[in-house]
Amino acid sequence: MAYGLTKQSKPVDKWLSILLFIIMMVILITAAAFWSINRMTFALVTLAMPVIILLISYPRAIPYLYTVSLTIFWVPISGTAYFLADYMALLLLGSVVLDILLRNRRSLVFPSIGGNYIVLISALIFTGVFAMNPWNSTGPILRAMLQLVTICLICNTIKKDDIQKLVILYFWIMFAQSLFNLTAFLNLGGAYRVFGLANVYFDDLVMLAAPIGFSYFLWSKPRSKSLKYGLAVLVIVLGVISTHSRLPLITIILIGLFMSVLALYKTRKSNYSYIRGRLVVMVLAVLSMSVVTIVYADIFHYAFERFVNLVTHTYTGSVATRLSLWSAGFKAFINNPLTGIGPGNFRFIDLAFPELKFDAARIWVKGYSAHNLFIHYLAETGIIGTVAIISVYFHNLKAAWKVLRHSHSDFPESLCWALYGVGLTIAVTIFYMDGWMWGLVACAAPFFFALTSKTLSCDRDYE
Repeated sequence: MAYGLTKQSKPVDKWLSILLFIIMMVILITAAAFWSINRMTFALVTLAMPVIILLISYPRAIPYLYTVSLTIFWVPISGTAYFLADYMALLLLGSVVLDILLRNRRSLVFPSIGGNYIVLISALIFTGVFAMNPWNSTGPILRAMLQLVTICLICNTIKKDDIQKLVILYFWIMFAQSLFNLTAFLNLGGAYRVFGLANVYFDDLVMLAAPIGFSYFLWSKPRSKSLKYGLAVLVIVLGVISTHSRLPLITIILIGLFMSVLALYKTRKSNYSYIRGRLVVMVLAVLSMSVVTIVYADIFHYAFERFVNLVTHTYTGSVATRLSLWSAGFKAFINNPLTGIGPGNFRFIDLAFPELKFDAARIWVKGYSAHNLFIHYLAETGIIGTVAIISVYFHNLKAAWKVLRHSHSDFPESLCWALYGVGLTIAVTIFYMDGWMWGLVACAAPFFFALTSKTLSCDRDYE
């Protein structure tokens, strides 16, 4: 009987081999056809199909690839607003659907922040109906939907052990990019702004890595591990200086100070005597870094000149541009405080208010956002959308605070502080920076929202 089964399997193996050969030939011919008509992206995607099929069958690997992809600025299909990380999210969706079909998975976990996203999406749709141009509202609505899907997929794919691994992976990727940018910055004599693989989104993405490294520096019990993360944070700070970006560096400093005060408060009630010593080390390291920048003032001259201009040149440069954009945003809000001019319409605000065309600062930045998520949503969605978007970010901050307050043996103290630091950074920056609803950083926010939600759900006592 065994002989018979073996004998019958040979034709099956033969036809399977032939089928695989045909599939591979079709893939190669299709890729060559795309290549011949100069469709390089489609050719690469076609060649990647076997890898894609393999990844879909192993969903736990995709969140790690998503972590890497959200730090790389690449739009696979030019002319669209979707990045490599977005396609990774779609790949994750395919893997979850396949898992449901093949393993008869009957239920999916819906994170609590999902309710806030449903309110946000509903607000965007409602305000989009009354928009100056409703068609422009499709982009923000689709982005919010994709963020919600990404959060749900990551929460349902990763396990408890994956949370810290993903946080650490993100940190060390941004450290590597910071080191690369710093090296390029020094080689160029400090005269140019260096952003690297993440392009102009580097300073926003690395701004989230800083509190992660600082948390592991403070709360990692082994001294060697603490020192490793401390040195890495210094490199990250220098990496931010390499971009000449001012608000991200100021944010890193302020969040670091706030977390330091919070850590000192906690040490009064707990046995964490080593925290005070590490804070002293941090102060000494900052002073040492300040001395280095003074000694090598020629290299850091252009970077610090921009910081001086932040105070002394408020009527020119990017400061004047921001003030102009914020003024335009408030003008749109006052004109329609309930629904605004509609999601996605700030780029065309000059059409609603022609007098803005004569603004000397705005004439060079047509098509920009308000460079302030809070004002941007006031202008585009009025009170309705602004309340909805704020609820999303502060729901995540509240969840991160719960994780921090009720941290237990299942998760290291350093991870709980890292998630809180990231949540705090995301929440406060919506009031003076671009925000997290467009561009590459729109992929980073749902990633950390999902990790925070997953961490919270792992302890049913305070979920």
